[in-house]
Amino acid sequence: ALPICFPVTIRMMYYRTKKCLDCVVEEETQLKLKGKYKLYETKKLIENELAYLNDVRQKLKESKDYLESEDSKTLTWANSTGMVEEWSNEARGELLENVKKDFVTCLKKIKSAEKELKKVNAEIDKAITPS
Repeated sequence: ALPICFPVTIRMMYYRTKKCLDCVVEEETQLKLKGKYKLYETKKLIENELAYLNDVRQKLKESKDYLESEDSKTLTWANSTGMVEEWSNEARGELLENVKKDFVTCLKKIKSAEKELKKVNAEIDKAITPS
């Protein structure tokens, strides 16, 4: 872990990349010199996509859990006068099926992105490893 006396920006860089600022700059410079910097950009884009997909997966799981619970059978609404209205959730089954389909699609996209990231990381490692 980094000492607390390091500036916040350097600590943030370390926690995001698991490398110090000098190491990141050195790695980026080597990739630029070898003409492989596009790979690094691709890696960053895939990592961002994976983070987003993992967030989506979590939200879909929460939605699925809610729709499978007893709480989702009725919808409750309090209007501006304070009167509480309740409706039966007739769309629940259809919503649950759509969420399950979306969840499967999300898992496929995550698997694909992880596979692509593994390939890109291997190419980057090969490019920055001294021969």
